[in-house]
Amino acid sequence: MPKVKSEPSPAPDELHSSKRQRRSRELWTPEEDAILTRERGAGKMFKEIAELLPRHDYVACKNHYFNSIQKKSGEWSTEEEATLATALAECETLRRDYWKAVAKFLPGRTWQVVEKKADEQMAKEKR
Repeated sequence: MPKVKSEPSPAPDELHSSKRQRRSRELWTPEEDAILTRERGAGKMFKEIAELLPRHDYVACKNHYFNSIQKKSGEWSTEEEATLATALAECETLRRDYWKAVAKFLPGRTWQVVEKKADEQMAKEKR
């Protein structure tokens, strides 16, 4: 079998500055960023948001949100961290109450077991 001559692989710097990466950053307008941020803040899924942004599919929306928009948020202040801890503690209480209410339909099952089974079922459905 004759050997096929391969081209040299690109240098690492060339890989990180590909046309596609540069182009994808340039494609997002400030208005699209605002829509993406607003809709994600409202709890919408990336597939729903992509329907509002016809130039981008849901994968592009997700990548842009996590790789560009969230990185712009900056460092967390001490007050924000304290507020987050308070919010997590409060929501944990609400979460327990929710699962306790669901567990009432399943005598003999604790709320923790019911929550775990529900998580397993949702994971199965996503596959």
